[in-house]
Amino acid sequence: SCTQKDDFALVTLNQSVNEILTNNEIKDAFLAIFSTIDDSQKINGVVIANSSKYTGEINLQSLTAHISEVLKYERRDIAIQRFRNSMAQLVNLFINFKKPTIFAMNGDIGQISLGLSLACDFRFATSNAIFHLHNRF
Repeated sequence: SCTQKDDFALVTLNQSVNEILTNNEIKDAFLAIFSTIDDSQKINGVVIANSSKYTGEINLQSLTAHISEVLKYERRDIAIQRFRNSMAQLVNLFINFKKPTIFAMNGDIGQISLGLSLACDFRFATSNAIFHLHNRF
């Protein structure tokens, strides 16, 4: 969802980042929000805040389950490439966005959310932020 606070837009991630990356309809709606923000003369920056209802561990489990489901019906290389392309699209959006982007993190933060936050101009984490970085080696 997106609300305007003074001259900043507050974008709250009502879906997990995994859903944004793997569901084209959700991703397109997310991109449309940023297009609207970019076109607005009244908005000078954007704060992206994670929703507290999505936790890093749940994100990892939902991503794994979603990819497993996709791979049942799609070729593995196509599914992985689609995920990579979506991630690159969002990273490029944040890096090239003309207005300042701030990623505000609270609660559980998964690897993908952290990765996207690195493409923003600024990152802030509350003292309640817990980062879930899984080592697969």
